[in-house]
Amino acid sequence: MALHIHFMPLTCSFTNFHPRHALGRSAKGSHMIGHVRSHASIQTHEPMDGRRSANYKPSIWSDNFAESLKSDYTEERCKERAEKLKEEVKHMLDDEVVGPLALLELIDDFQRLGLSYHFEKEIKRALDSIICIKADNERVLCSLHATALRFRLLRQHKYEVSQGIQTPL
Repeated sequence: MALHIHFMPLTCSFTNFHPRHALGRSAKGSHMIGHVRSHASIQTHEPMDGRRSANYKPSIWSDNFAESLKSDYTEERCKERAEKLKEEVKHMLDDEVVGPLALLELIDDFQRLGLSYHFEKEIKRALDSIICIKADNERVLCSLHATALRFRLLRQHKYEVSQGIQTPL
């Protein structure tokens, strides 16, 4: 492999490549290897102190533009609306007209959205009522989804639920 280096394509470059003898051909057509002298130089690259600029032009937006923008969303109005929506949700969780499956799905949705911490008391009351419904056997739902959701939510909220076969709601 070392003998084939001089036949490499010219895509690579050597610094200060000065052949001492030119390559020639003998009478029989075979190649003669000439002497090659190369010079290696050590180049150090110092890291640049700052970020290179690519001749970016400064933005036409100044602080005055950002300050002049008006927003219809004032903090007080948003807080009032949020409190109103929280009250509506609390009434939904306390509503006895809602079926047990819908109630479980509502609790699951709030947990998945990360909003359940706002309604911890209401969720506890709702799960207590679901356990009472189960104990009284008032409503029976024959669905694997409802049973699995009930089992998971009750376990997440530290209710004692058997790991055995669950009877549907």
